Amino acid sequence: MPTPKLLGPILATAAFSVFDGGVQPVPFWLMAAAQASIGLFMGMQLDADRIVKTEKMVPYILIGTAILIVVSIGMANVLSARYSFSLVTAFLAMAPGGIAEMSLAGMSMGENVSIILTYQLVRVLVINIFIPPLLAWWFKAKQA
Repeated sequence: MPTPKLLGPILATAAFSVFDGGVQPVPFWLMAAAQASIGLFMGMQLDADRIVKTEKMVPYILIGTAILIVVSIGMANVLSARYSFSLVTAFLAMAPGGIAEMSLAGMSMGENVSIILTYQLVRVLVINIFIPPLLAWWFKAKQA
C-alpha cells in the first residue's frame, strides 16, 4: 500500500464515520491548536542557510506559484459553475496545498470541508498511487 501513514488514518476515520454515523464537529480551541501546530512545524523547518541559497530561485518560485494560483482559480471557476460550490470551497478543493492545510482553511472560513477533503484526497491518492509506477516506467524506458 503506498503511503500507509497517510492512508491509514484516512481510512480509519472514514470507517469510523460510516459505522458510527458521523464525526463530531471540531471544537474551536482544537482547531486553533491544530492551525498553530502546523504553522510551528512549518516554521521550524525553515533554515537561514536554505533561505539564502534559494534566493536565486525566488523569481522562478514566484512565477510557478502565480501559475499554480491562476490555474487553480480557473479550475475553481469551472467547478463552482458546474456543481454550484462556493468559489472559496472550489478554490480550496483545487489548490495544490496539503490536505490538512486546505481542510483547516476551509473549516476556519466555514466552507464545505467534505468537498475540499474529497478533491484533495483524490489528488493525493492519484499522485501517490499512479505517479511512482509511471515515473519508474518512464526512467526505465529512457535508460533502454
